[in-house]
Amino acid sequence: MLDLLRLTLQEVISLLRQGKVTSETLVDGYLDNIHKNNAQGLRLNAISQLAPYDQMIQAARQLDAERATGRVRSILHGVPILIKESFGTHEKLGMTTTAGLVPLKHAHMPYNCTVAERLLEAGAIIINSVYGLSTPNGWSPLYGQTVSPYAPDDTPSGEPGYFDPSGSSTGSAVAISAGFAAAAMGMETIGSIVCPARRAGLYAFKPSAGLLPCKGMLPAMPSIDSPGPMGKTVWDLAVTLEVLAASTSGTFECRTKGLYNDLAQYRLGVPRKSLPPWQNYDRPVTDNIKRQAEQLFDEVVKKLAPGVKLDPADISGIEDAWGDHPTPESHEAGDAHVGQFNHPLARPLITESLASINSFLQELEDHPIKSVAELVKWNEENPSKAFPPPYEPGQDELLRQTLEIDGKKGEAYLADVERVKHLKLKIDRFFIENCLDALIFSGGTGPVGSHGPLLAAIDGYPLGIVPVAVMTNNEPYAIYLMGKKGDDANLLAIM
Repeated sequence: MLDLLRLTLQEVISLLRQGKVTSETLVDGYLDNIHKNNAQGLRLNAISQLAPYDQMIQAARQLDAERATGRVRSILHGVPILIKESFGTHEKLGMTTTAGLVPLKHAHMPYNCTVAERLLEAGAIIINSVYGLSTPNGWSPLYGQTVSPYAPDDTPSGEPGYFDPSGSSTGSAVAISAGFAAAAMGMETIGSIVCPARRAGLYAFKPSAGLLPCKGMLPAMPSIDSPGPMGKTVWDLAVTLEVLAASTSGTFECRTKGLYNDLAQYRLGVPRKSLPPWQNYDRPVTDNIKRQAEQLFDEVVKKLAPGVKLDPADISGIEDAWGDHPTPESHEAGDAHVGQFNHPLARPLITESLASINSFLQELEDHPIKSVAELVKWNEENPSKAFPPPYEPGQDELLRQTLEIDGKKGEAYLADVERVKHLKLKIDRFFIENCLDALIFSGGTGPVGSHGPLLAAIDGYPLGIVPVAVMTNNEPYAIYLMGKKGDDANLLAIM
């Protein structure tokens, strides 16, 4: 009997190649896991919708028949894969593109987003996962709350101990962790792939911005947005990225045959003072868990000693990347959400996202909302549908800020753009002057963990997450690795 909970993508592909399993069997097996623990059982609520069963089985049988005749489209041929709900799909796939929003319940794209189309061309079988927009992590008004398989009984209603699954690619992460598919794709601007993957005990990779196309996906900041894979091993990430990126670069290769190599050939740096942990005033982390995280990171650095050539590897002035952090007092005053985005990328993100989101909404078909302004108005007029209990109206603050700024690139915007440019130069210069291949830093604790994802977002640097252990509070602990922009294959080899 197949143990799909533990099988890696590499093992699934090996079984398919050996003829020990069919794609049809895999589809039925993953669907059985979904039926057992998505809406019932553990009630993880990771899958928002599935393609029609007959359609998936027909696709699986066709791919099995092709394999039997010697035709294999790619290494992902016949593999069931999840995509984030914000990945636009054509109605022929039998799924809508809602981003988890009630007024977009019946919306779909007039075409498949480029990543989805490449997966289909590669012979993958697509199912969908849940997504939340500017709301509590893993929650959407249309589908509700996704919960962590590490603490499925916790709820987000305020009780101590709630295990926030992080976001926003929450469904993708939880689904892979629960054995709902062989691999998954998420989308990241700042932490949306690596943070939920870290909380689900997975490997994940946010590629350099531009390596994979974002056409047909719900955007946030197109200049740094990046879709990326999640899986149970680095090999899983590498082959998925290799298939998807080949159409972009033509020559992209992740060296999957040589992933287990000598760390001594690399130059790794370990930031210390410049990457403080991200404070979480809603769910304070105990001193015991903080100590565990610190000890685990120290142990990891010792194991990586052959490759660590610079420790500490602190970039002078990099603290400007995260600006003023919210304090307990500002949180109590209701300013924590604004403070959380008080960094040099915040205003450019909010400013540039308006046109991108409007364009996405205008492309969608069969729905009444064609702009951010119309979406905010709909939320105001339908508060019980937009934010059903326990959530409250006003939790779409980022959308409201986006609408208020109205895409105007004033002095404050231009000043922050300059700050981002200076930070990019600092990071690039630091890598070059110290001949570094990657920076390694702690994943921290809590939903966000550390400022690592924000640092990687400065110019769309590649960022990987590697699971390390599970702490005594049942929280997975992991480390981040950040590489030079465009050096994705090398970073995956280090991972």
